[in-house]
Amino acid sequence: MKYRKAIRIKNYDYKTNGYYFVTMCTAMRKPLLEKYKIEVEILLKDITKRFSGLTVDFYNIASDHLHVIFVLNNAKVRLGNIVRTFKALVTKSTGCKPFWEWNYYEHIVRDEKALYNIRKYIQENPLKEKIEWDSIYGGINATATKPGSGAIYRTPKGAAIYRAIKDAKGVALIIVIFAMMLFAVLGWTLANLQSGDFEINLRNLDSERALGLAEAGTQWAVNQLSADSCWRTDGDCNSADADCNDNNDWLNTPHSLGPGEYNICCRNPSAAESSLGYTAAIEARGYVPNQANYRGRREIKLLVNIGSFTKVLQAKDLFDWSAMHSGSRINGDIQALYYNGDGDTNYNEPNIDYEEGSSPLPPDGTGDERTIASLPYPTIDMAYFETQAGTASYSPAGPNTWAPPRTATISDIQTIGGVSEITVLPSSAIFSDYEGGQWNGQALRNITRGTWAAGNWGEIQSTLSTDTVDLTSIVNWSIGDRVSVVPKISTTPWASDGDGRYYTVDFSCDYFTAPLSQWNNQAMRNFSRGTWAYSDWGVIQSAPNTRRAIVRIDDSVDLGTSAWASNNQAGLVKRYRDNVSNEYLWYIMADALFDLRDNQDWEPGGINGDIRFRRTSLAAEGDIAIKGPNEIRFDERPFIYPNLASKNGNLTSPDIPSGGSDNARRRQRNFDDIIYTQDGSLDFNYLDAKAVYGNKVTFDGQVILNYDRDLTRLTGFTWGFPDIQWQEQ
Repeated sequence: MKYRKAIRIKNYDYKTNGYYFVTMCTAMRKPLLEKYKIEVEILLKDITKRFSGLTVDFYNIASDHLHVIFVLNNAKVRLGNIVRTFKALVTKSTGCKPFWEWNYYEHIVRDEKALYNIRKYIQENPLKEKIEWDSIYGGINATATKPGSGAIYRTPKGAAIYRAIKDAKGVALIIVIFAMMLFAVLGWTLANLQSGDFEINLRNLDSERALGLAEAGTQWAVNQLSADSCWRTDGDCNSADADCNDNNDWLNTPHSLGPGEYNICCRNPSAAESSLGYTAAIEARGYVPNQANYRGRREIKLLVNIGSFTKVLQAKDLFDWSAMHSGSRINGDIQALYYNGDGDTNYNEPNIDYEEGSSPLPPDGTGDERTIASLPYPTIDMAYFETQAGTASYSPAGPNTWAPPRTATISDIQTIGGVSEITVLPSSAIFSDYEGGQWNGQALRNITRGTWAAGNWGEIQSTLSTDTVDLTSIVNWSIGDRVSVVPKISTTPWASDGDGRYYTVDFSCDYFTAPLSQWNNQAMRNFSRGTWAYSDWGVIQSAPNTRRAIVRIDDSVDLGTSAWASNNQAGLVKRYRDNVSNEYLWYIMADALFDLRDNQDWEPGGINGDIRFRRTSLAAEGDIAIKGPNEIRFDERPFIYPNLASKNGNLTSPDIPSGGSDNARRRQRNFDDIIYTQDGSLDFNYLDAKAVYGNKVTFDGQVILNYDRDLTRLTGFTWGFPDIQWQEQ
């Protein structure tokens, strides 16, 4: 972002040792801190471990703001870095976006008396957002106490002393009368000065309050644009004008907040503003005490560059279309940082990898735009999809959420003696019966981080309780991340019967939880192998006890050369098979697998390998894999949700679909909406969809993408604002 209103002391080093009183307010003063008080207190404790030289002296949490006194003693970072990090941790832990106002208030505590008074004041007045500094500094001129202010009292020169020599009584009477007149004049003058000072201070206060209200209004408007980039106060982006001159351009009713009101005009940019790359303008007015009869008014303008689902394909990094077959078409605009059209490592070659502007490269046939950029790019709100999966409209029989055994949420992380100590929410008790050390040596996977990769899992060194373990190393995880146990295989003898071949997988821990039948027909993935090859996963036919599973392996696998081995790490994956969903929203706290293979001998009859969904969406915290030659079809889009989505996981469909032609094979991978991953890779071998978004996008086979403007209605995503310009009017 380009703008920040400078409210700090100019040229002051905010790493200086001392006490700093800070107030942070929630976005639009929502009472978020009532709900998340415990999480905020935990993170306030945690922040001191992240920064050396930082301690928390005192704090008080109200419903919509937080008072805290930070102490810096040889700190390595500035106060602003500390506050930004703390606010980011709270936002990530709670999943509320936005959680905070973008700015914060700070005050450098001047002396021990002020420190005591500030502690006492915020303890006795927790609901007051702003401190009454006169009560803190005891009526002393604050400027006079500020070092270097020059406010030093000096005795006037030339003062004369008169003594009465003759007629002392008469002289005394004159002096008394004169003194009374002098005091009366001084009193009248002082009263007028105080009245004028009060009026000036009141007007200054009203002006500052009005500015704060205008800023709150812009924050509200930015939130509206984050949810709907086409939102305008006078209609939408297709109908609104580029000025705020008419009453209809503003909100019909101003919003009330604290000491006054604010009103908003969100409009399309003018020609000059548009030429600078801005896509919307927000004008906000703050009024004290109200719009109709105000004492103070301030106005500010924000010029913003926002994003929306206006592209048929976006790749934050590389878009590799070098293996696409003839007959492929991408109808819509494309944005990628790098293009690869010929399979070499020289990207963005004009007329080979792409052609900027209206171009048939990559193939479109419609003259759509191809641009080189990585931002803006949408961010998915996984907490939103988890909540939606539990609503009655999408899950009348209960939440459509799924998690593997021994899964929980991190509630605390400590670094002790060179290792990470992980504590999960105590209600989960995922490390039950820990006294014998059964969990030591098993892996703990951070599923929130997506893929099985270095840094996203750690080995358990010791188990301290049913909810706390030490890992063998330090991990950079966060409170609120989801973790699950991935056990090591102790033995994997394989055998065969009339229905094919299978493993008897034994673990040295009680991995499976009751009822054991719930794990039947789910997939087990050998994470140590790291791929989705048929040799690296199988289907659980049964779990006879908490430490054993019968895992069916595809007949194509050569168990002589590709057999699983002891100490391989294996865990469960959500498996979809046959026609399973109609108007559902699924949320998977693990990897998800769509098994499109033909009917297996050990399965019941009637399964043809096709999977069809109607108005269905699936979001997974881990990878999403499509395996097998048969059809997967998402019919009748879910209107406001993606077909497939993940934040950090990879989306892959590597197998060649069945069919006698490229057209027939492409129709076996049919999606009526968007396929999305925020930070993972997206690899598809044949695809027919509306849009594709990923960090890296790779296509093989025939691919057809047809953009649909209804994609702009997608919910559960936010768009960053890579460019904001702040102006006070």
